[in-house]
Amino acid sequence: MTVTVELDKKKEEKEAWREELEKKFPPDYLYELDLRSEDKRVGGKKAAAEDYALRRIPATWRWSWPSVMWVVWGGVTFLYAYFLGGLVSTGFGMTAFLASAGVSLVWMVFPTLWFSYKASLEGVSADLLSRGSLGYGGSAFSTLIYLFLWVYYFAAEGEIMASALTTYVPQIPIWGWEVIIAAAFIPLTLYGMTFLSRFQLLTWFIWLPLIVAVNYLAFFGANPSFTHMTFAQLLAYQPAGTSVNFTTVNLAIAAGFGLFVLWPLWAMDYGRFLKLKERKTGTLLYWLPYTLVPWFDYVLGGFIGPMAKTPDIGVYSVVLMGGLGVLLSVITQLRINVENVYSGSLSYSNFISRATHWVPGRRFWVYVFIFSSLIAMELNILGYASQISSFFTLWLGAWVTVMFMDYAVVRRLLKVPRYTEFRRAFLKNFNVPTFLAMWIPILVNLPPYLQITGIIGPSPSLGPQWYEASTWLWTIIEVAILSVVLPMLWIRKDRTSAASAIYFARPVTKVPAQLVVNEEYSCPVCHQRNHKSDYAVCPWYENVIQICSYCCMGTNCGSYCHKTMTPAHHPIPARPPHGFIDTQLEAESASPDKKQVPVDAPIASQTGSTGPDSASK
Repeated sequence: MTVTVELDKKKEEKEAWREELEKKFPPDYLYELDLRSEDKRVGGKKAAAEDYALRRIPATWRWSWPSVMWVVWGGVTFLYAYFLGGLVSTGFGMTAFLASAGVSLVWMVFPTLWFSYKASLEGVSADLLSRGSLGYGGSAFSTLIYLFLWVYYFAAEGEIMASALTTYVPQIPIWGWEVIIAAAFIPLTLYGMTFLSRFQLLTWFIWLPLIVAVNYLAFFGANPSFTHMTFAQLLAYQPAGTSVNFTTVNLAIAAGFGLFVLWPLWAMDYGRFLKLKERKTGTLLYWLPYTLVPWFDYVLGGFIGPMAKTPDIGVYSVVLMGGLGVLLSVITQLRINVENVYSGSLSYSNFISRATHWVPGRRFWVYVFIFSSLIAMELNILGYASQISSFFTLWLGAWVTVMFMDYAVVRRLLKVPRYTEFRRAFLKNFNVPTFLAMWIPILVNLPPYLQITGIIGPSPSLGPQWYEASTWLWTIIEVAILSVVLPMLWIRKDRTSAASAIYFARPVTKVPAQLVVNEEYSCPVCHQRNHKSDYAVCPWYENVIQICSYCCMGTNCGSYCHKTMTPAHHPIPARPPHGFIDTQLEAESASPDKKQVPVDAPIASQTGSTGPDSASK
């Protein structure tokens, strides 16, 4: 009797969150969501390694919020925030530093919550969200720079770790430590969220007392190499040769903002794993440490930097704690860089799949990413931290703004679907209005930024100094305005075109209900079971089959279906054009004809499409 009551209660809870979604979203949006309630993950080693890098996370691979939060704790316990905080305070003074901390906190709070919820609702990453907003090819440019960002973060953290090891064991040169560090991460990063969750849980209990100790000794210890200051002295700190003015404050904001402007996008790589029924509570609970911990690290680093006479925590942690300082650097770098490699390999996978239609799998890109990061370490990329961070402020600020405006504002005005479309078959190669709204402000504001930071010469002047110093803000404002104006002008220019034509290359189709089993369908090319929303009708192959998004990406058809839906009758390949083959996700039968609509059936009978404008309904 008790068991029956508990089962009934679980069923009621299950129906409650599902009914809430059904009331809130239209049928087309709900079709894209995996509304199954799964208590156990379904998938083998391949799923654990790949983590659905190029498609939505299905309900069968969602995680409870405690598991996601442990991974978040690893992602936010990095030393670069200390380094950048010290760099900004010692470079621009405490007043400018505190202004940068305040602006960063506002950005981390509001946009991050929106993007986190979007990710948990749909199971999408920042790269997939970008596809829907900028186009399949247009988003590749953003993904490429996103990739550079992860390479930079891995290299920066690796250099901090190498500095600590060189300070403690100077017999090995710093370049040697950098090679050792890069090689050590290969076996640690071949596996996905399954490994990350366990690793972060185990190392958290080592990291916490060490980071508390280094902060305590920095503020309250008596190390002779430190210039200990009172709180009032720290607030009044201003380095020699600098003054508090509009320029220094804005340059400090741009430098600090370059780290935290990333936060809304990075949050999606975590939030997409949350179980759909835990999307509200889970998003809030993992968002708190995700936002507050690195921000406090940045503030603490800003206060410690002037006292330590160096922003590099890899150096002063060893000065304060000796071997324990080295252990802190090693543990912290292991915790954050396994996640930098994870996110970087996702970006590599996304970019190359779009540029070449080659889909070898995320694990392959782990090796490429680590080699790229090693080159960056050997080039001393950390020595250019302020300039690089400020550049990322311009670009990431534009990227976050254009996607937020597109999904939250423009699509409502144009009455087009607000779900994230990521499938190559349906996306325009370039969403021209949104693409231009992002890149025009970047290209306009980048030269003045390069001039104010001294990267290019002061002559000829590219604008008044107040404008050059605040390019980070003007970029965001200009992107927000153009994100609304350009799509409206685009529609007005061609009144014969539906608003959905900005985003969609062809009508969005659905797998017929009679072919769906447990919300899944088996791809006749790779024989993998995927959620029904992962498919598109493909006229390239014989029988005009329903093809999964992975096989679609790997098919060199020249986007044939964007030009015509006339069957091309190419044979189905013996081997799938991608590396994501999980034996636990294979269909019961590998027959390519299983559950397929007969070849002589009209295409419309397969698609579920109701006409050329079905995507906008």
